[in-house]
Amino acid sequence: MDAYISAELDRRYAEYKADSKDSRSKAIIDLILQAEIAPDADFKPEKSDPDFKAFAIRQICLFIFSGHDSLSSTICYIYHLLSKNVEATRKVKEEHDLVFGRQVDGASELLKTKPHLANDLPYTTAVIKETLRLFPAASSSRQGYPGVTLYDEQGTACPTNHTVRFVDNVGMHRAPKYWVRPAKNFFQNDG
Repeated sequence: MDAYISAELDRRYAEYKADSKDSRSKAIIDLILQAEIAPDADFKPEKSDPDFKAFAIRQICLFIFSGHDSLSSTICYIYHLLSKNVEATRKVKEEHDLVFGRQVDGASELLKTKPHLANDLPYTTAVIKETLRLFPAASSSRQGYPGVTLYDEQGTACPTNHTVRFVDNVGMHRAPKYWVRPAKNFFQNDG
């Protein structure tokens, strides 16, 4: 994997060096190169710095592998939730049959040639969003700062200086205070 990413970095570095004004790409490899090489820099080395390259390879691997892990976990939770809800499973299948047709074999090719069809799957999108609400793919932490104070529901002050705050995504995403619609009514066609 490192050798493949290294070769791709070299190829993209040469392209970017030749035309660094073009910053439209949002691919991770291009974003890393854009951060390393200023578009208006007068001097652009012939090859990328070896330390930068080693760092970039590690970051790209992290990005690729962490993306696969969160995606695979989310897919497992989707199947888990659908296995417990026959009606939701039926609706997802109906929606997919309507958009892609009943032939499963051609669905992936159809989606490759017409990616906009994903926009025609509102129920599937709702299932994905509900799964991510119940089983968030990532957690979150924030550094505290002097003068920043959080307050709990009883009004108790919690200064954040010299602390790291972790967000309880699972608890927050299941709290009726924040989620007024029950899970069974999550998908409502408002228009």
